[in-house]
Parts: sequence; C-alpha cells; structure tokens
Amino acid sequence: MKNLRLCILVVATLSSNRLAADPLRMLRLGDVLRMAQSYSPDLRGGRAREVQAQADHDIVKSKIYPQVELDGIEGYGFPGSSSGLLEFGGVAGSPYRSGQAIDLTTKIKLFDLELHEEMRESANNLRAAGERTKILRAQVYAKAFGAYVQASVDRGEEEAWRDIRARVHEVNVVVRKFVKTGQHSPVELLLVQDQGDQAELNERVYHEKYQLQLKRLALLTGLNARQLECPNVKTVQETDLAAIRGVKNNPRIVEAEARLEAARSAVSKSRAERLPKFYGVGSVGTMQNARLVPEQDWSAGVALRLPIFEGFRISSKVDRAKAVTDERASELQSLHILLDEENAKFDETIASSRVELQKLEASRKAAADALKIAKRRYHNYTGRLVDVREALRNMARIETQMIAVKGELILALGQKALVNGGYVD
Repeated sequence: MKNLRLCILVVATLSSNRLAADPLRMLRLGDVLRMAQSYSPDLRGGRAREVQAQADHDIVKSKIYPQVELDGIEGYGFPGSSSGLLEFGGVAGSPYRSGQAIDLTTKIKLFDLELHEEMRESANNLRAAGERTKILRAQVYAKAFGAYVQASVDRGEEEAWRDIRARVHEVNVVVRKFVKTGQHSPVELLLVQDQGDQAELNERVYHEKYQLQLKRLALLTGLNARQLECPNVKTVQETDLAAIRGVKNNPRIVEAEARLEAARSAVSKSRAERLPKFYGVGSVGTMQNARLVPEQDWSAGVALRLPIFEGFRISSKVDRAKAVTDERASELQSLHILLDEENAKFDETIASSRVELQKLEASRKAAADALKIAKRRYHNYTGRLVDVREALRNMARIETQMIAVKGELILALGQKALVNGGYVD
C-alpha cells in the first residue's frame, strides 16, 4: 500500500512539473489569423454554401446537354393506351404499338435564349457566393484581430502599472526612512502608500482583462488559453501587419457587382420567355407489334414552342426583375460611399495616432526627466513630496496614454486592411 502511494505521488509530481515546464506560446498576428480561419465554424458554413452555389450552377448547365432516357414497356389490352399514362415518348410511347416495346429517347434544346441568360445569372450567383465567403473570412479575421490587439493593449497597461508601482515603491522606501527619523509627517507615507495601492489595483484589473482576452482568443482559435501569450502592444510594429496581404478588388464590391449582374441577367431571362424555343427530339427502339401503320424502329423531329398569351405573367416577371436590379444598383452605390467613409475614418485615426504618439514620446522623456529631478530634490531636502507624487502621476498618465494610442493605431491599420479584403496565406 505504501509503495502504491509512493508511485502515485511520483507520477503526480512528474505530471505537475511537466505542465509547469510547458512554455507559453507567444502569439503572432499571422498565426492568430490563420488559426482563426481554420477553426471558424462560420467559415466552414460559408464554404458549404459556396459548394451549394456550385451545385446549383452545375444543375443549370446540365440543361444544355441532351437528355437521354431508356424506356421499356409491356402493354396489355387496348393497344397504346398504357404508354400515355406514363408520359412515354418515342417508339415505346407510340399509340400504334402493342405488346412489348423498348427504346432510347433524346431531347435537346437547339435554341433557348432564356436558358442562356439563366446560365449567366447562375454564374454570377456563384461568383457572389465565392465573394461572400471572402467577406465572411474578413469578419472572422476582424474578430480575432480585435481580440489580439486588445490583449496586447491590456498586457501593456498591466506592465505599465507594474512599472509605476515599482517606482512608487522606491519613493515609499525613502519616505518611510524620513518619517522614521521624524523629518517628515506620517501623512506623506500614507499618501505614497495610497498611490502605490492604486497602481497595484490598476495592475490587477488589467491582468484580469488580459486573461479574459486570452480566453476570447482561445475560443476563436481553438487553442488552450493557459498556454497563450500576447506581446505588449509597445513591441508590436506596423511591419507586423505585413502578414495581412492586400487585394486588388474589395470582395464586398465584387460581391455587390456580381449580384447586380445576376439581377440584370434575370431581367434578360424574363424577357427571353417571349421568344421561341426550338427543340430536337429523337428515338430508336423496337416493338412487338404495330397496327394501322407500317412498323419503324426510329423517329426524329424538330419542335417549336412560342408563348402567345400567358396572362401578363412575363411582363410582371420583367417588372419585378427590373426593380431588383434597381435595388442592387443602389446598394452598390451605397457600398462605395460606405467604404469611402470607413477608409476616411481609418486614415484619420492613423494620421492622428501617429502625430499623437510623436508628441507623447517627447512628453514621456520630459516626464522622466521631471520625475528624476523631483526625486533628487526630495532626497536632498530641497523639494516636496507632492512634486514627486505629481511627477509619478504624470508619468503614469503618459505611459498608459501611449499604450492606448498605439493600440488605436495598430487596430486602425489592421481593420483598414481587413475591411478592404485583406487576407493571410
């Protein structure tokens, strides 16, 4: 029994050591987007819908090929009466045969503009389905990218407040010494401790936010949140966004154009219903008996079908298709305006963030110098603690503001690329 307990203890210890030794996986932007793309159930559904559109297009294309059937029948009683009930044609469907019959029949559309326009409509619907998959892919990218940037920002905030807490602790040590010797009031120590507690609180808050964003990333990528790690947003460079490749044509525009072309084909298809259709038919086979006419084992013909009056059904279909075309043309125009507005907002955010980062960098250097001077003066008994505390507060404000602005810049750059159809290999 003691040996069994010892084995269990050894195994548990080794397992815990192995888990503790597992390194965290530092996520890079390109890897995050690729994993989100491969894991997303929404994107798998989009690809399935694209397969459905391809199948619909193949069904329409099948109408241009000859339709060949094998018919066989054995009739009893009144000659030729049974084949009519089965909608047979050709030799086996002849009203002049009796007994057994078998034949091959074929039918082909020789001239049908309606079918031609239906194929164009189906091809444009297929193209639109492919572009919708790309749009869905961009949406999947956007979710993962947003979570990645937010996690990097939260980590940056956590580390910034940890650094501020360490700085406050250094001041706390000096103040405690001055209070202990009676050179300064205990109130100063309480104020510095409060400032340190506030920095620690902010550090814990952003640590929890960072962990929540890692869990969100895990949900989007299918990975284990405990083994993930995102970089500090301060270390993320604009060159990291090179993982997102640009495209010549925005999928949202291409999809809207394909839907518009499909609507125009629907108008032409409805109008083509008024035109004549020509068919070729043929049959070859054999029968047991023939009556009234000499027996022949083949038949062929060319047929014409022209609608004369259909109760204004075709006119109504044309009007409906034209209304759909006008609607989709307006949607395309609105989409162009919307994309221009979105890109303008992104450009504004990018430009303002870059300018703000430059000014904040200069302010950060000045704040560091101010903190250094305030601490030196306080140590030399020529400055006040309030100056040190204010310098620390100013440093914290600038550091956290730089992190937030850097996050806005990276987010705007990435979102602009994704909104315009960007993808990763």
